[in-house]
Amino acid sequence: MKKSCSCIAVILFLGMNQAAAQNMPISNFYDKYKYEENTTKISLPGWIIRFGAWIGRKAADDPETKEILKLAKKIRFLRVLQIEDSNPVSAKDIKCLTRKLKRRNYEPLLYIRDGTMRTQVMVKERNGLIRNFFLLSQEEDSFTMVSLKLRLHVNDISEVIRILSDEHDIPIATTK
Repeated sequence: MKKSCSCIAVILFLGMNQAAAQNMPISNFYDKYKYEENTTKISLPGWIIRFGAWIGRKAADDPETKEILKLAKKIRFLRVLQIEDSNPVSAKDIKCLTRKLKRRNYEPLLYIRDGTMRTQVMVKERNGLIRNFFLLSQEEDSFTMVSLKLRLHVNDISEVIRILSDEHDIPIATTK
């Protein structure tokens, strides 16, 4: 009995280390910059997000808000780092982080450059599900990083786009 309990403990420990190692570059980056001045940092487990979304869905009046909040049940972990009034993050650190994420099968999804603003989105997909979402946005005087662990189908994203396009009269191209 002691041997089986010890084996189970070792397997659980190794499994937890493997799960934590999946986003080690993001964690290291977050830890490096979370103590900078004018920094807002948030790390939330998924159950808190799901609970808040459940309350929000009960209080929401319009069906679009309810549909979008329903997607929050797919979030497993949220991490946000926002630095205002300065941008201490070096281009070298960002390049190193994105290179490490690409090695861990993150795929670039979107890159926007507008003047001094740079925004990039990367996702990690497995078995038709988006498992990780990563956003970096930086300007001369601000920096934002958002990292999500989730289980999101492509159909869910299509539904959000449809809701937002209906709400804001954005024409969305469709394929037939």
